Amino acid sequence: VWTGLYTGSALGRFVTSTGQFTALAAPYTPNNLAIPFPSRNGRIYVTDHQNNKVAVWNPRTSTWGAAIAMPTPNCWVTAATEDVGRQTLYFTEYYGNKLGKLPWAGTMSDIVVPGGGPAFLSYHNNRVWYSEWLTSKLGSYNVVTGQVVEYNFPAGQAAETGGPLGTRRDGKV
Repeated sequence: VWTGLYTGSALGRFVTSTGQFTALAAPYTPNNLAIPFPSRNGRIYVTDHQNNKVAVWNPRTSTWGAAIAMPTPNCWVTAATEDVGRQTLYFTEYYGNKLGKLPWAGTMSDIVVPGGGPAFLSYHNNRVWYSEWLTSKLGSYNVVTGQVVEYNFPAGQAAETGGPLGTRRDGKV
């Protein structure tokens, strides 16, 4: 189990079979490692909202890779999801109203989405689905066409804001 140790300046690793908890010191300072995402490429990508970076841990070698600076200053990078087939990770940029796009072997770039503070996201069926923390909408970015579509919450839920998204074992959001 991986967890960000936001005030502890580390990535937490809990081994369920032994009960051992390890804090893996972050590779830069200052840092506030927040939300880890285990990629199918074998690495753990950890968002750092306050410092506008994504830290990369390689469990196979027990080493940190380069900390990736987000292209948009002060974007508040929040969470990640992955298109395994295209070997690409996506990150929400809450203050930037963007999605970060990171190929497994490439550099981070930005995708502009309508305002609303994208916060949490999930990938399914060629789309990155994201919640908007500042509106009562969900968004969808089509990775093939580049089209962005937003969906309003139903009547009676207009005051609701977008929180975390759940993904089923079959990959559906």
